[in-house]
Amino acid sequence: MVENHCVVSYTEAFEAEFHIGPGDVMLQYSVCSFDIYVEELFGSLLDGAAVRVPPAKVREDFCKHGIGRMIVDRLIEEARKNECDKIYLETTSQGKSLYLSMGFSKMTGMMIYGKDI
Repeated sequence: MVENHCVVSYTEAFEAEFHIGPGDVMLQYSVCSFDIYVEELFGSLLDGAAVRVPPAKVREDFCKHGIGRMIVDRLIEEARKNECDKIYLETTSQGKSLYLSMGFSKMTGMMIYGKDI
């Protein structure tokens, strides 16, 4: 169970980092069991931004066109540019095969991308 003050702290950190507010729209795409769901939903709404949930067809199109792979490729590229030596990502059972195919390793509850990225 996550306590209320933890959610408040998390959403405050999200706002401080991304400066979203009225007029902004967050695409709510994550599974509700992940931390990022809290920032997509509460972080956005508490700061006055709107939240949009994509229809199932959009999710299917994302999968069909490899959008997830493009996003993770960009994440790895940015990590290398910023001299990060590891990337930790939470994932669903559906996402594990994508991450494994891109060089991530399994850890309890998440995936890790190598030491020498």
